[in-house]
Amino acid sequence: MNRHAASLACLVLGTLFATNALATCNPPSKPGMLICYPSPNAAIAQSEAVEGAATGDDSPIRQMVLYVDNKAIQTIDNKDTFTYDYFPASNNLTNGWHHMVLSAWDGDGHIYKASTYFYLDGNTNPPQCSKPSASGFTLCAPVKGDYYPESTVPVVATGSSNITGWSFSSYTHGDTTSGSGYTGNIFRVDTIGQPDYPTSVTVNATDSTGKKYTQSVSGVLTYYDGNCLRLCDPGVTIKSPQYFHDQPTKFTVDASVSQPQAAIDSMKVYLDGKVVATSTGPTIYATITATSGSHVLTVQAWDAKHALYRTQQTVNVD
Repeated sequence: MNRHAASLACLVLGTLFATNALATCNPPSKPGMLICYPSPNAAIAQSEAVEGAATGDDSPIRQMVLYVDNKAIQTIDNKDTFTYDYFPASNNLTNGWHHMVLSAWDGDGHIYKASTYFYLDGNTNPPQCSKPSASGFTLCAPVKGDYYPESTVPVVATGSSNITGWSFSSYTHGDTTSGSGYTGNIFRVDTIGQPDYPTSVTVNATDSTGKKYTQSVSGVLTYYDGNCLRLCDPGVTIKSPQYFHDQPTKFTVDASVSQPQAAIDSMKVYLDGKVVATSTGPTIYATITATSGSHVLTVQAWDAKHALYRTQQTVNVD
């Protein structure tokens, strides 16, 4: 399976999960609008099952629209419940706080709104990269010592107004990836890494006078993320809970390492950054207790070569 096929498979699976999603957000008893998930001020991972509901004033709900940071994301017509499988990366959201608004209109034209803030965690989109105060450029990503998916290591820089061209190279244990001919003030490419070894990246820029600028970063770390690229699909697979299925306050985590590249020494399950279960092999099965609301579930594993395998998902708990 190639990388595009793997992406398509993930999309198909996501669609299947969306079709079978167990939503439990009921319309309010009085005219109004509510957002059930994400819960207020919750952290979410790469995806979130957004759930809301509305009640009209003696007339049915005709339309609901989801906005994130003032941008319309999804519209649903002629329903009083709203469910949408939201992938923040597709809207270029970066890690940090964001504002969500869900609006509804009934048949008489009355409008109802509910809003919440959420914190995006674990996204590979790098933060905004500010311009340098003088000629040259700012290299914002990758960052030494930070972990990135081995299939998508972002290289991001912003140049001064006189920067006219870019090139880059990355090196990991004998493998070199490079590119040139990039133009504009903002530079963004993705390169690849190997979880067994650190990656180094060099970015070059040229200004309108022909002057060259260079910045490098070393010690960039990567993990197996389950994407099919250099090695096909080593990573962590979460069988339960399924994507976009609301969970009770006690739910099962069933996960395993797919195609490990060496013997797996340990696995850990984290809920909102706290360890809630451990294992000494390539599988883990545990019962987790969580409060109602949205939570970030992370599963990590380490093999005998100290390579990291990692995945995350958001879990909505009733």
